[in-house]
Amino acid sequence: MMAALYFILTYVSIRIGEYHITFASLMVILSSLLFGLPDSLLIAGLGEFLNQTLSYGITITTPLWILPPLFRALIISLVSMHFRKKKDRLQNHKILYFTTIVLAGLITSAFNTLATYLDGIIYGYPVNFILLTTLVRFLINAITAVILSLLALPVSRGLEKAISHTEKTSEKTNE
Repeated sequence: MMAALYFILTYVSIRIGEYHITFASLMVILSSLLFGLPDSLLIAGLGEFLNQTLSYGITITTPLWILPPLFRALIISLVSMHFRKKKDRLQNHKILYFTTIVLAGLITSAFNTLATYLDGIIYGYPVNFILLTTLVRFLINAITAVILSLLALPVSRGLEKAISHTEKTSEKTNE
């Protein structure tokens, strides 16, 4: 379900000139905070695969475009997993929480830039503009990461309560 929401949220975007901010990575952030690495990688990979194949078709560079969201899931999940092992939550450590989300966003942006560059080389697009717009792209992605991390805080709390309630209800039913 979260992979499908990821795909749908790729179309919910804010345009700033030639750049656009999507909310798709919110699903990766939430799954990384709540479920862990395997689920997050599945959601990011399947969601981006759907986005790429249904938007652009399958090309030789499709795997390049699937990798960036996987790195976001990997980074956030690993940091979050560290806190879950201690029966804590990454969200309880605000500075580290925001730093992790922004860093994951910047690394994702770097891999997206690399994918754009390689796509341009493979298909003969002009790649000079990619290098010129990289700083703007990083700034927009950092701002997006902050916005999404702010959105993820109350949503993750609500989902944790719902999951906890469901687990308690299930335990009572099994007794």
